[in-house]
Amino acid sequence: MSWDPTWEQVFRSRPWGRYPPEELVRFIAIEFPDDSVRSQLKILDLGCGTGASLWYLIREGFDTYGLDGSKTAVEIAKKRLSEEKLGASVNVGDLAALPYLKGTFDCAIDVVAIQHNTSESITRILREVRRVLKPHGKLFSMMIKRGSWGWGLGERIEPATLASIREGPFAGMGRVHFFSKHEIVGMLRTAGFRVTAIELSSRTRSSMTRVIAHYVVLAQKA
Repeated sequence: MSWDPTWEQVFRSRPWGRYPPEELVRFIAIEFPDDSVRSQLKILDLGCGTGASLWYLIREGFDTYGLDGSKTAVEIAKKRLSEEKLGASVNVGDLAALPYLKGTFDCAIDVVAIQHNTSESITRILREVRRVLKPHGKLFSMMIKRGSWGWGLGERIEPATLASIREGPFAGMGRVHFFSKHEIVGMLRTAGFRVTAIELSSRTRSSMTRVIAHYVVLAQKA
């Protein structure tokens, strides 16, 4: 299983965000502007966590599915959605062995979930995502940029993957793979995707002395 069990403790011990990132909101508004057809479109939230993006996607009218390795996270997500009478299929599972048939989804989203894997697992996950997407299906992903806060502050388990990061947003969150733009393009092409856009979204902390930057990646099943 690709999922890092560290996350079970994370979800048990920390409150989590309730709202999706603005980058996802912008993607949905641009790529799926016609809300009259959204109920016919299936979207998979990869590493859905406690359901922030699920909550948004359901309210926007999509046929929404979520998968996460953490039983605790899935239970929290289901409880929140149930309390607001929002319906979605949310399950515990492995992103590297998706429990869905080939060609099921119109779109898959990854809000900083895939990055918490080794290079080998990331390649397997991307191939699985391609498998479950329909022809020309879309992938939205946010991946941490190499050099962001946390880079170089942990145990290096492979050239760009760290564990036991000592400070910053990834402290206590298991392994993290830090990406370069060139690497992202190569991984996606190898997995059978065509990259349609890569942008950079960044913010600062500690009076602008710390930078946290994510590549915002849009790709399409080739």
